[in-house]
Amino acid sequence: MLNVNEEIIESLGFDLEEAVQQFQVALEQHKFTVGVPAPTADPLVEEIVRAGGYAVIPKEPEEEAPDPEEPEVLEPAMVLAEMKAIVVRFEQLMALLPELEAKLE
Repeated sequence: MLNVNEEIIESLGFDLEEAVQQFQVALEQHKFTVGVPAPTADPLVEEIVRAGGYAVIPKEPEEEAPDPEEPEVLEPAMVLAEMKAIVVRFEQLMALLPELEAKLE
């Protein structure tokens, strides 16, 4: 038994089930011939017949894209407060810098 992805079956330019059946019939009829070349088919069809059939592996369901989130709207006062907090923290760190540099020397 051969496993075939559903995407592959969909991409074929022919009906896979019908092609497999036709090839099986052609092989059966060929048993009664002499000096006639064996029938051929699409390599996938031949492989399926040799394997004794096929099973379809279904497609993975596509994940739905989440709805885009609305961007957070910040009030100017909040932005200003955050910027001031960053400046204060920067000043605190800068005040510690001479002490840290002295420890490194």
